[in-house]
Amino acid sequence: MRRSITALILSQLTAAGLTACSTNHKPADPAPSATVPTPPSAAAPTPTAGQRGDAAVGETCRNDDDCVAGLYCQLGFDGAEFSETGSCVTTPPIYEGRPLVIDGAPRLAALVASSAWSNPAEPALLDDRAHGLSPWASRWLAAGREEHASIAAFAHTCRSLLALGAPPALVAANLRALHDEIRHATISFGWVEALAGDHRGPGALALDDLGMDPRALLDDLFWGGCVGETLAAHRAIERSAHAPSEAMAESYRHIARDEARHAALAFRGVAWLVEAYPELRPALATARASFERRASGADRAKLLPLLAVLEPAPRLEVRAHA
Repeated sequence: MRRSITALILSQLTAAGLTACSTNHKPADPAPSATVPTPPSAAAPTPTAGQRGDAAVGETCRNDDDCVAGLYCQLGFDGAEFSETGSCVTTPPIYEGRPLVIDGAPRLAALVASSAWSNPAEPALLDDRAHGLSPWASRWLAAGREEHASIAAFAHTCRSLLALGAPPALVAANLRALHDEIRHATISFGWVEALAGDHRGPGALALDDLGMDPRALLDDLFWGGCVGETLAAHRAIERSAHAPSEAMAESYRHIARDEARHAALAFRGVAWLVEAYPELRPALATARASFERRASGADRAKLLPLLAVLEPAPRLEVRAHA
């Protein structure tokens, strides 16, 4: 796919009625903290004894609760899998892809012995294991677990949108994205089976403690969708260029197109949220400023043309066909 991911996402946003207000980009300033109206359920809890840990900036953590109040736990993330531990940071983590984050930590299902989630891909592919395919099998196994968790992330987004009164076109588009993630998960586990003969798949995924409020949805859509899905689409295209077979390269290109569409959908979701809940606009400005401070130059180049559609206050026409 020669067309750039950024251009593809912009074209989809234009088709949905969401365009940049100006071609001149100016970095967003974070809103003064006194004007950020955070919903009660999303507000930082008042620290009590034993409620938060004592890990300071840069110290090891497993989730947000290990860090002192006001800090976040940034786990390692390679686009498909999270590390067991990370470091405490001052702003919400930037992850690549659409992780399912609960209580400040990514949630994945454990692997079990099962081929239920495997859609076999080219079973006879390069059967000679000496061709260095094990790294590819590891990538696909990690990706399969993350794609499986993304199904729950989109299901939660649909539930939240319904609870907040979103229009049917936005809900329907998120449901289609959920089905994309099911396909991505089965493709991923299928490649694991083809490359390594590994008959494993995801087990049960604990979701009892998954909450919902407008601010939490904004954070999820911005970091996991606008930022994460855009970077995931770029990563998939990069991997397609180095895949050991044309079939695998096409799998990556197909996933990249879907992830680009999911990124555009996240931008639409954010635009609708801040229009329906104007009190969230300062929170969006703060999130954007945080991204611009922390992202690499390469990632800023990929995202800033897209983030321009969210300034200063996006207007979204939700079209029935979108």
